[in-house]
Amino acid sequence: MSSPLKTLATALASTTLFLSTASLAHHPMGGETPETYLHGFLSGLAHPIIGIDHFAFIIGVGIVLGFGAMRGLTTPLALIAAAIAGTTLSWSGFTFPATELMVALSLLGVAATVFLKPQYKLFLTATGSAAAFFHGQAYAGAVLGAETSPLVAYLTGFTITQFSLAAAAYLLTRWLLANHQKLSAMAQTAAASAIAGIGLISAASIVIG
Repeated sequence: MSSPLKTLATALASTTLFLSTASLAHHPMGGETPETYLHGFLSGLAHPIIGIDHFAFIIGVGIVLGFGAMRGLTTPLALIAAAIAGTTLSWSGFTFPATELMVALSLLGVAATVFLKPQYKLFLTATGSAAAFFHGQAYAGAVLGAETSPLVAYLTGFTITQFSLAAAAYLLTRWLLANHQKLSAMAQTAAASAIAGIGLISAASIVIG
């Protein structure tokens, strides 16, 4: 197996492990506020996976990074920092209005970016970070009322999951671009359509509900 394929296989296997482990770990807690470091960590691992809107956003960001439309490590680090800031501020009592709607709209934005592949790197990093902030605000629902230790563990857990998912999407995108241009174009359209669909359904449910 070639080196790129080995890297891709490792990334996908790691992501699959995170998916299964985190999902199993989350359910025994029954949605209760984490009270220990371990519970906070496990809940953090699971949250970006169980929330389909968060999952779609992270995958979309990984794809956009794979297209080279964002700034190397600067963009993912900025997005992670923004998500952490959003969660921490909400946990401390500072929550922006219309958070869930902003999360839904962020999916439409990342879907458009996946489809159009714009190259305005600074702008995309700034807008992506703003979107990640609102995702972080939404993440905080799982730790409202928690002590500091479970919060730190929660932040660590969801950062690991987000990084792993985005890295897998990034590596798959890079591999497709290098080896299967036609399949890459099909995957690009399918991913953009799926992410946009999730965003539209989420936005509609919020407005109607």
